[in-house]
Amino acid sequence: MSHEWPARRSINKLQKTDRRDLMTNPEMYTTTDLCDRYGRSPDTLKRWQTSRGFPRPVVQGGHGAQSRWRRADVTRWEDRQTQSA
Repeated sequence: MSHEWPARRSINKLQKTDRRDLMTNPEMYTTTDLCDRYGRSPDTLKRWQTSRGFPRPVVQGGHGAQSRWRRADVTRWEDRQTQSA
């Protein structure tokens, strides 16, 4: 029996093999990558999501795993910040 995913499936509902590919994808930033990039804490990244429109992660971390963000989403956000300054 084959399982068909809805057209707009959530990243969190992907099969484990698909999620593993996302976790090692070079086009993704980890929480640590972004904290190092901005010199800020994970709590600041969460706060920026509500106060500054920072992108939400496409893979939510937890239980020792790190969240993942698309580099393109982060770059777009950085461009918007530069334009509005």
